[in-house]
Amino acid sequence: MDLLQVNIYLEEIDLGSDQSGDSEGRNVLVQEALRRNKEQLAYFATLRDAKLPFETARAARVFLCGNHHAGKSTLRVTMMKTRHKDSRIIKYWRRKLGPLWRKSGSGQHLQLKRTKGVDVELLRDDDQMQISIWDLAGQEIFRALQSLFLPAVAQACVFVFIFSPFEDDQRRLKENLEDAFRHELRSWLHFVASHYPITGTFLPEVLVVISHKDKMKQDEKDLGCEFSPIVDYFRAEYERDLSLHGTPFHMDGWNEKEVGPFVDDLLVLVTEMLSKKTPEAPSVCYRLISEILNPHHPSS
Repeated sequence: MDLLQVNIYLEEIDLGSDQSGDSEGRNVLVQEALRRNKEQLAYFATLRDAKLPFETARAARVFLCGNHHAGKSTLRVTMMKTRHKDSRIIKYWRRKLGPLWRKSGSGQHLQLKRTKGVDVELLRDDDQMQISIWDLAGQEIFRALQSLFLPAVAQACVFVFIFSPFEDDQRRLKENLEDAFRHELRSWLHFVASHYPITGTFLPEVLVVISHKDKMKQDEKDLGCEFSPIVDYFRAEYERDLSLHGTPFHMDGWNEKEVGPFVDDLLVLVTEMLSKKTPEAPSVCYRLISEILNPHHPSS
């Protein structure tokens, strides 16, 4: 698999006929990655025959995942604000999303209605990078549909798992908080590991966010540090399938000063992923994504 991360155009590797020493099933993963390489090369050959211009891969997807009421949509809105300071853009989105917003009980924030299926926005779209945010609904009924949104070919992907320590009413902490965190994180890690394609190029990156820090009492623990051992345990368990990062981010999803550093770290991570050897992509793909997701484009 390490060799496939260096040379993404390999179509065949002789692993020998004796599979008795492969107790962990790594040879099966290699063969699956090679099969996908062949499919991808055939696909690209067809596009090149059509004389479509290609360019270095610069697209990445960020998936916000977690159970309902975790704070995914809140985080997405604030992430967009940190990257788009132009008041014209902010005013546009407030006007467009106005019917979807309602006052929260405290009156301090606007509370977004729950996502149905998936919401997609462009966090960054320039000559160096095109990052789309995919806000996945947390209800179980949408889980099977969401697997269809994962890329079928090698692409940089970051999954942000968001956990709310509070019950759905946002007033009471969940009982057995560590068990609740462990159960929800395992569920989403299993989803990612089960549905992300085996390509040999990328392992999906996973970041952990604990939301609603503003609702915690001052004398309560920093949950990011408290839950770190659980994250470390799952990192070892899923090391072949994904890359789970360290201490969780504990933040108030409405607070731009807290979300801003998280976005900066996210951009650094995506930059590192795109700096690896990645397959080229047709230029028309990037233009199409920009036109579909750009709120100022006439077709939007």
